[in-house]
Amino acid sequence: MSEEKLFTVDNSTGELIFASPVAFQKYADNLEKTYLDSKHPTGNRPIWFLYKGTIFNCTDFIAHPGGADILHKYNGKDITVTFHDEYNEHGHTGSALNMMLQYKAGRVQREMKKCAIGDDDNRYNEYEMYGLEELTAYPKITETEIIYKNFTIARDKGLIWQAMFLPFEDYLHLISVPIYLPYCQLFDTPLFEPFSKTKYYLIMILWLPLSFFWLVRGVLKDNSQVWPQYGSMFDRFLYYPNQNLIFHNYPAVNSNYIPDVHQFNNQTSIADTIKEISELQYQHAKDISYFSFFNVALVWAAGVLLWTFMEYFIHRYPFHFERALPPHIMEFPLCKWLHLLLHGIHHIIPMDPDRLVFPPALFVVASFLIYNFYGFLFTGSFLDILASGVVFGYVCYDVIHYLIHHIDPKDFYLKDLKKYHHAHHFVDDRLGYGISSKLWDLVFGTACRKN
Repeated sequence: MSEEKLFTVDNSTGELIFASPVAFQKYADNLEKTYLDSKHPTGNRPIWFLYKGTIFNCTDFIAHPGGADILHKYNGKDITVTFHDEYNEHGHTGSALNMMLQYKAGRVQREMKKCAIGDDDNRYNEYEMYGLEELTAYPKITETEIIYKNFTIARDKGLIWQAMFLPFEDYLHLISVPIYLPYCQLFDTPLFEPFSKTKYYLIMILWLPLSFFWLVRGVLKDNSQVWPQYGSMFDRFLYYPNQNLIFHNYPAVNSNYIPDVHQFNNQTSIADTIKEISELQYQHAKDISYFSFFNVALVWAAGVLLWTFMEYFIHRYPFHFERALPPHIMEFPLCKWLHLLLHGIHHIIPMDPDRLVFPPALFVVASFLIYNFYGFLFTGSFLDILASGVVFGYVCYDVIHYLIHHIDPKDFYLKDLKKYHHAHHFVDDRLGYGISSKLWDLVFGTACRKN
C-alpha cells in the first residue's frame, strides 16, 4: 500500500483520515524509518499515537514527563489501554489528556460490525468503541485564545492582567490545569517581558562565584581578631591561620590580642613595629587554632542540608500561599498578581524553560534577607561557610529543577525525581514540595503517592 493511499485529508479541518489502525501504523512506521535512515535528519523523531480512534502527532512534545524512550516505544500504536495503565507503565491524569488533545492530527474511520463472541479476528475491543465519540477537553488552545470552561485568556495580551481579575475559583482552575505552549506573553508592556525570563545557566554563572567567595572568606578571614564582635566560638575550628593580602587579617587593631608596644625597641620604625605585631597576632592565631578541612566540610554540608529544608518551606508556603490564605483574601487582585509572578506561571506552563528557575533579581532580595536573618543566629566563619553551602544547594536545586523538566534522565535518582515532581504538577499540587530531595516531604507527611 503506497503512502498516498494510506489516508485522506479532511478539507475542512486539515486532519488525516485513515481507513484502519493498520494503515495508520504503516504511515507512522514509514515516517520513523525515513527519519532514522536519513544521514542528516531535521527536527524531532516522529511520535504518532492512536487513542480511542483519534490520531495524535506528539512529535513536538519532547518534554514528556515519563521520558522520550517510552514515546518512541509506542510510536504508531494504539495507546488507549497503556495510557491508563499505571501498573505496567504509568498512569495519566485528566491534565495529561488535555495536553495530548492539543496535538490532535486526525482519526481512524471504522465500520462497526456485529460479531460472534470469540471471533478474535473481527471483534473490536471494548475501548475501540470510543472511536465513535468526539474527544474534547478544556482548555482548548487556538492561535489567539486559551478557552477554559468558564473564562477565556487572550494570547495577544498579558496573562497577568487577565488572571489577576479572575474570581479566585477560576484562578485556582487556571493554575491547576497545566498546558503546553511554546510561548506565553506575561505582560502587556514589552519592557517588562525580558525580566520575567531567566536562562538556567545564569544561575550557575551568578551564584556559584558567590558561594565560592563566602567559602573562601569563611576559611581565610580571622574574624575573631579583625572584627571580634563578628567572630564566633567556632572560628578557631574553621579559620585557617594565614597572612593573605585579600582580607588583611593582621595587624588587627580591634583584636583582643594586642602585644604590649613597650616591649619593642624605641629605635624600631613604625613599619617594623606593625610587622612584628602582625607576626605575633598570626602566631597567636596558629597557637589557638583547631582548624581542619573536615570541620569546614561538615558546616558546608550542613548548609546544603539547610537549603533542602528552605526549598521545602519556600515551596510549600510562600510559593503556594494560595492554599494557606483564606479565599476572601485571595480574591484581591494583588494577591493573585503576586502569586502568579512567584510561582503560578510555572504551574500554568510547567514546560516553559525560561520561566522555571528563580529570577536573579528576586534571589538577590531573598538572599540578602536570608543572610541577614541567619546573621542574628550565627556569625563569623560559621555563617560564611554555612551560607556558601546554602547557596550551592540553591544552585543544585534550580539546575535539578530545570533538568527534570527538560531532559530525559537515565540515572535512577533524577529519573525518580522527575516522576515525583511531575506528580506534584499533574496529580496533586498539595503534595510533593521537595524538588531536589524528598527528605522533608517524608518528614512532614506530604510525599506524593505513586502516580
